Amino acid sequence: MLDPAETPLEPYRPRKAVNYGLGLAAGLMLGVALAFVQEHLHTGVRTPEEVERLTGLSLLAVVPRSRGRHERKVNTESIEGHEDASRCSWEPEQALSEAYRTLRSSVLLGWDESMRRILLTSSQPQEGKTTLCLNLACSLAQLGRSVLVIDADMRRPDCGRQLGVDAEAGLSEFLRGEAEIDDIVRSTPVEGLSLITAGRSSTTASDLLYSPRLAPMLQEVGERFDHVVIDSPPSLVLSDARTISRMVEGVVMVVSDKTERGSLLRTKQMFDDAGVPFLGFVMNRVNLNRLDYGYYREYGYNYSYADDRGENGEGKKRARLVG
Repeated sequence: MLDPAETPLEPYRPRKAVNYGLGLAAGLMLGVALAFVQEHLHTGVRTPEEVERLTGLSLLAVVPRSRGRHERKVNTESIEGHEDASRCSWEPEQALSEAYRTLRSSVLLGWDESMRRILLTSSQPQEGKTTLCLNLACSLAQLGRSVLVIDADMRRPDCGRQLGVDAEAGLSEFLRGEAEIDDIVRSTPVEGLSLITAGRSSTTASDLLYSPRLAPMLQEVGERFDHVVIDSPPSLVLSDARTISRMVEGVVMVVSDKTERGSLLRTKQMFDDAGVPFLGFVMNRVNLNRLDYGYYREYGYNYSYADDRGENGEGKKRARLVG
């Protein structure tokens, strides 16, 4: 025996400290690489600040995503126990109600007596533009003003269905000369809110909007009503919104989590080339649970009111933060 074997004090392999260090370094590099790839592949806008930076438009309101499944169901019953009881409640969630009031306030801040007509548009379909249009009109009607909604999306009309208004004659019939203004203005379940439906769906809607009857009609309804809110088709592939925008005092762009940066920029450029005045944009269907929207969640929509009942039964409102 030349050299007797000795029991080692510690294992030769594996070297755990070295392996842990190499694994941590590899994981960090892989995570950074995946983050860069995801950022490069994501083409949609994330925050209002990004939209402001890309377009130069002002933020009017941030509308959170509804947790309910009845976002489009109108409720004409008043809300008991509230001073500002609404006859039009599209969603009982406090965050949505406050968001629509914020949008109304932002629009009215730049509104004067000469401004009567406002157009809502978006760059792409399925961005919640019609529901937002009706909620804005409903919110304006709650102030005791006369409001008219015009459904100018004659390809895929939806305002009449959401408000529960059936009309045989609408905007398309008027532009063809088959009806007059009094024939197409319909009352709705909402007090102070009237509606002009799109009429029969038409594939020649763009041609109808060049009718010489459109501009005088918008002028007349602007004199009859305090506010006229127009719902239009998406602007990126259709020219309808740009045609109508020349006859209104302001345009509101609706942006959602589905809006792509390139589409938004092209839409803004097309309206700029037409010389259209923008009032601003609305960030719609926002997930307030995302970290990007922590500011809005903390300071915008977690602040609500609760009734503090006294012994005499008279209720007074006290502000509280909802955790």
